[in-house]
Amino acid sequence: MDDEDFEGTQSNASDHFMTDSGSDASGVLELNEVFAALGHPRRRYLMYTLVNESTEETLPKLATKIAAWEQDKTVNEVTDDERRRVHASLYHSHIPKLADLGVLEYKEADDIIVKALNTEQVQAVLNGAGAELDSRQETHAQQRDPDTEKDE
Repeated sequence: MDDEDFEGTQSNASDHFMTDSGSDASGVLELNEVFAALGHPRRRYLMYTLVNESTEETLPKLATKIAAWEQDKTVNEVTDDERRRVHASLYHSHIPKLADLGVLEYKEADDIIVKALNTEQVQAVLNGAGAELDSRQETHAQQRDPDTEKDE
């Protein structure tokens, strides 16, 4: 695993759900906190998924989607090893960071990630930046998941 994926942290997502964010009393994040939330491609992918596809998602499904986006594959082509690497970095690094900022909540009992108080604020910045962040990410995020389309 990349050291970059963990950003020097070794915590668990379950240690961070429903924690106090770094926001002020009005619930608004500081600009540097918003940029920190969007500072890693995996967190941007996660945000695209939560806002563009559903309001909640299971961690294994998110890990599979993100691995597919990163490897430029379909979700069916993702290997177990690729999925496990992404799952570990989400669980130990990215989800705790976003939970600490109040951008998402991790419900460990159900293994589900849901929107939180500051999701819309971070998403507004992400949408405003658009393709400037990563055109490949945006393209992948806007593609429909064939597994999701079958359920509709």
